[in-house]
Amino acid sequence: MISICFFSFTVLIMKKAIRCFSVLVLILVQKLYYTHAQTPITDSLKQKIHSSTQLNEQLDNVIKLCARGHSLSADTFYYFIRLGQQIALPGSPEYFLVENAYVRYLAKVGKTKEADFLVDSLLKVIPQNEKYYDASQWLRSNRSNIYIHTSRQKEAINEGFIILKNAEKANDAYWIARSYIGIGWANMELGKYEDAIKWLSTGINSTNDEKILVRCNYLFSNIASCYNNIGMQDSAFHFIELGLKYARLAQNLSQVANSLNIRADIYIKQKSYLQAATDLEEALKIRQQIGDKIYIVADMAQLSSFYASINETKKGIEVAKEAIAIATKLKSLSRLIFIYNSLAENYKAAGMNNEYAQVLEKIIKLKDSLSEKNSAEAIANFEAKYELQKKENIIVQQEMRISRNRYVTIGSLLLLALISLILGLGYRNRQLIKNRKMEMDLVEQRVQGKVAVKQAQENERKRIAADLHDNIGVYAAAITHNVRSLKSDGNSMQTITENLEENVQSMVAQLNNTIWVLKNEQLSLISLSDRFKLWMQRLMKSYTGVTYQFSENIVNDRVYTPSVMLNLFYSLIECVNNSLKHSGCTAIKIEFNNNGSSSIIVEDNGKGMSENIVYGNGIMQVKQRMKESGWTVQWIPVEPHGTRIIFTNT
Repeated sequence: MISICFFSFTVLIMKKAIRCFSVLVLILVQKLYYTHAQTPITDSLKQKIHSSTQLNEQLDNVIKLCARGHSLSADTFYYFIRLGQQIALPGSPEYFLVENAYVRYLAKVGKTKEADFLVDSLLKVIPQNEKYYDASQWLRSNRSNIYIHTSRQKEAINEGFIILKNAEKANDAYWIARSYIGIGWANMELGKYEDAIKWLSTGINSTNDEKILVRCNYLFSNIASCYNNIGMQDSAFHFIELGLKYARLAQNLSQVANSLNIRADIYIKQKSYLQAATDLEEALKIRQQIGDKIYIVADMAQLSSFYASINETKKGIEVAKEAIAIATKLKSLSRLIFIYNSLAENYKAAGMNNEYAQVLEKIIKLKDSLSEKNSAEAIANFEAKYELQKKENIIVQQEMRISRNRYVTIGSLLLLALISLILGLGYRNRQLIKNRKMEMDLVEQRVQGKVAVKQAQENERKRIAADLHDNIGVYAAAITHNVRSLKSDGNSMQTITENLEENVQSMVAQLNNTIWVLKNEQLSLISLSDRFKLWMQRLMKSYTGVTYQFSENIVNDRVYTPSVMLNLFYSLIECVNNSLKHSGCTAIKIEFNNNGSSSIIVEDNGKGMSENIVYGNGIMQVKQRMKESGWTVQWIPVEPHGTRIIFTNT
């Protein structure tokens, strides 16, 4: 018995000795191979790790250093994670923080699938108590980031609301502000810039503590990017300067590079190419220093856009194609859309119209795919769920205050009179119950409102389906007539065949356009512009003698229901076909505008419109479609000759 105990004790001592020896070897290797400087903070933490003789102290500094993985190269980051894994006790809060750093490392080197699996595994086993609160919040935050990088913005937004709820429960100002970063970022990646600005502004205004704002510097760079995307360069420049300032104070190299790229894009739009080149060069040096596949792709897209702006399109096309190959492997739809836009800019600048049209079609497909993965209805449900939970928490807090105040009131009023106590409590309780009922009614109204919106959308889809049935029925009847005519010997085979081909093509076009709108719950004006631009590209190949000009001035994009978009699309097609077939024009100009109100202009230099044309079936149908959609349409003569058609919606 004594020999067995002695043997067990000896084994335990040997295990501890081997563990300490492994840690010392790792530290020695680190001293020899990882002496490259990153930032003063990271260098200071490395020095503390080297000089420390206490494992607990070393582990604490390793965790602090791993939290700054955004400013470390991938190899250095991995080394210190391995060092932490050697020291941390499995199942401890420190263990989960080190494993959380490993999740971030996997995402940094592009292994998002492995990172997603690991973070899910850790969240299933991490204890749900105050001791593990910070580690749990970090795991959820990194899962939200992984969702965004893999185009699962819907799930990222849901994760952001969970983080926000936990932070509000703990009254944690830092995590409250940080939760708004994730929610705003996910909306930004979906192109919902106004929603993103709302959430990011809430995060900025949630605290006056500058230390928290320095740590949450992403708030400022992301909101600057949103303002830049909607054409508000002054606001964008204001916030990017703050974002760059706070990123440098935080010594966050990754975020410094992000901010420099955003500021470079602002400079490009202002045609300040020298300043843009300086920022892009500095950002590239930082990326090369720390290495991050996901953000390197974004930098390459930014560089491609810069080449397009200075007419170095050959370089721009090469860089964009290289970035597309990387983003495809990462399976990031939002990044692919960003890169394909840069490629389209280069094709347009180079006058490569066929390639430009193909890229536009690719962008439309990617946007549709991203929209399908992240439906507006699901995101609205997450927001409604959060609001409902927030109201319920307020009610619980009020009930607790009611209970507490009841006892305080009883204790004080007993000194005066029993009657006054009863009357006072009765009145107070009635008022609190009334307020509680009003709050519950308000929550119920909001839920019912969302249900009503969903029902209205469903009704619109049914109406569009009925419209499709009627239109396809017309073409089907025409095709049936053509087939019967083929059986008759007295009809021209060529004419009937041509009619058959035209009817089939019309039917297919009708189906494609209707399917386009039915796949989306809402469509933006810019998506209509993209689709109509592609239609014009194909159509004008048959009208070589007619030139056309297409321009966009969409400062604040707006969204409309599918039926409105379908009516607009067919009305524009009718107007363009009228100009090409009947006006004898040699030039057509099309403008899409939105700066407070929406307008679309179709103008030709033809012979103008006669009174018979004004009251023709096609124009009457256009007027009816616009009336149903809440838009107005005008036909205005242009001097010395021509016609301008203006569609407006306020």
